[in-house]
Amino acid sequence: MFTRAEIRQSTKLVLERDDDDDEVQMSKMCNAKSMADFQWALGLNRLSLRMIGVWPEANRDHQRHEVSRLRSMRVPFMMLWLVLAIVLPQTYALAQVYRHLDLVVDNLITNSAALTSVIKLFLLWKNRYVLEPAIRATEDDWSSVSGNDETTARNRFELESMTRQANRARIFTASGYVIMFGCFAGFVFTPLFGIGIRVVNNITDPLDGRFFPLQTYYPYDIAPFPLYELTYASQLLAGSFVGIAFSVPDNFFGALVFHACAQCEILNARLRDILQIGDYCTLDLVEREGERFHRHLRDFVRRHVQIIGFVHSIEKSFNVLVLVQVLCLSVVACFLAFGVIQSIRSDDGNGLAIVQVVTLVATLLNLMIHTFVYCVACELLAQHSMSFFPTVYNFNWFCLRAKHSRPVLIVSMRTRHHLKLTAGKFFDLSLHAYMKILKNTAGYISVLLAVSST
Repeated sequence: MFTRAEIRQSTKLVLERDDDDDEVQMSKMCNAKSMADFQWALGLNRLSLRMIGVWPEANRDHQRHEVSRLRSMRVPFMMLWLVLAIVLPQTYALAQVYRHLDLVVDNLITNSAALTSVIKLFLLWKNRYVLEPAIRATEDDWSSVSGNDETTARNRFELESMTRQANRARIFTASGYVIMFGCFAGFVFTPLFGIGIRVVNNITDPLDGRFFPLQTYYPYDIAPFPLYELTYASQLLAGSFVGIAFSVPDNFFGALVFHACAQCEILNARLRDILQIGDYCTLDLVEREGERFHRHLRDFVRRHVQIIGFVHSIEKSFNVLVLVQVLCLSVVACFLAFGVIQSIRSDDGNGLAIVQVVTLVATLLNLMIHTFVYCVACELLAQHSMSFFPTVYNFNWFCLRAKHSRPVLIVSMRTRHHLKLTAGKFFDLSLHAYMKILKNTAGYISVLLAVSST
């Protein structure tokens, strides 16, 4: 993966060979610089969303539109594959092992995760056009900051703020992909070496010693070559789709919310600059600077409305998806923690339980981290959006004439309401909500342990 400096340097060398006109060259260099920063900030998310065919393309001619339509069918194919390769075979296997609690929990760990993946992929595919304004707004924000040739203190502050929040999103995205690949490898590749992460049984598994990564039951004989190999490959491909479904939407959500945090921070700095034009405590100063004050205040309101629309588009696209993620965390985390405890209890000293525990714990942490970043990003967004009100309130607006103080009061009333994102409109995402989710999950785990000990 290239760094931002390397991307800028490559685009600079290309443009130097294209045109010699100074004004055109300068314009191209500014555009290339802003595009390089945008690629640096959302490059990983753009690559993953393009891979599954939900990233909106800028060029919409007929040929590209047809290609885009074909590319957008990747997500329905992934959903169909997940249903046929995991959900249906595991549901049929669940009907075979429903009398055994350990086997039921082992089945539901992957079955519920696969079903959640189908729902998340469907919601992401359904809202792919709703996300386009948010992506374009993000690109415009980077263009307005990185493409600006002036190196003023304000421009440096805005670029540093956006870079700081983009770094957080990039770290979350990269670490999420690494952890998810480790969990995928633990579940899918360890059976090739005779190590089972799940509970191997004689009800749904073949009697020849071979077993699949997932507890499944098929209506055909899987022993002959190449049926076993093809079935194993189908589960491997379906497992990769589960990893994509859990990583791509969550990482993109985090990147957009962190970008909204940066825009709120930048807008608050602009608001402080607006309110520091003067004391506005003398009538002469009010009359002299009043028009300028109103113009800057209108710019603030216009930009604030744009950020509210940006957050609203995120809410519209992701609120149901986040609710599905939270429900999945409560259910799957409960089963994973139960599986970890059972693996520790059944350890016979051969070292196989260590692989099981590490894989299950990594999967549990991955789910918890994804939901944690959901809540942390929304908590930061609420804090940054609430910073407008103290800035306006601490301003000496009471020294202004009525025609100048009324707009300030309206801005003060509106900025009292912070920006928030919800999980299916049921509750606001915050650290307090995250702690309640963990508390409820711990309660479910204790119930499972009590049932298993009876």
